[in-house]
This record gives sequence, structure tokens and C-alpha cells, in this order.
Amino acid sequence: MSLKDIRLRSNLTQEEAAQLLGVTRRTYVNYEAGKIDESSLKYKYVVETLQKATLIDENHGILTCSDLMPKAKQRKKAMSICLSQCR
Repeated sequence: MSLKDIRLRSNLTQEEAAQLLGVTRRTYVNYEAGKIDESSLKYKYVVETLQKATLIDENHGILTCSDLMPKAKQRKKAMSICLSQCR
């Protein structure tokens, strides 16, 4: 299975996959284009990270990174407001 197939199964864009891996979008595009040795530890890390990108929530079923990002941003903003009021 190719990196693109794995990414699509995880319902990620190239930009989301790059952010997840901590690389630029251009670097990730190069990975999908085959400019990474499939026997390398880096390749194995990329595959494992992309495969773990889909999470399961008992109330909503499978959640993707794009499902989680708005919630994480809301929580971060709420925590920031709360902390500023506590000071």
C-alpha cells in the first residue's frame, strides 16, 4: 500500500499529513512521490504515524485529525481564557 493510499484511508490531506509528521508539505509530497527509501526507519515512522492518525471516539465513531482540530483549538482558547481569569 502506498503512502497516498494510507493517507487517504486516514482521511488526511497532504497538508494535514505533513503537519502530523512535522515536515513541510513539499517534503511530504516528495515522500508520496517515492523520494524516500521504503526500507528506512523514516519510511516506517511515516507509515506508522499515518496509520495512527485516525482515532475512535465512543460517541462519534472514527474521528480524523480534521475532526479533532477545531475541538482542540476551542479547548485551547477556553483554557487560555480560564487561566487568564485565575491570575
